[in-house]
Amino acid sequence: STGEFLPGPIYDLNQTGQVVA
Repeated sequence: STGEFLPGPIYDLNQTGQVVA
């Protein structure tokens, strides 16, 4: 997971590309 910080909640993008909050 890269741990992308998007506006609002924190989304963690897995290597598969799926977003898990």
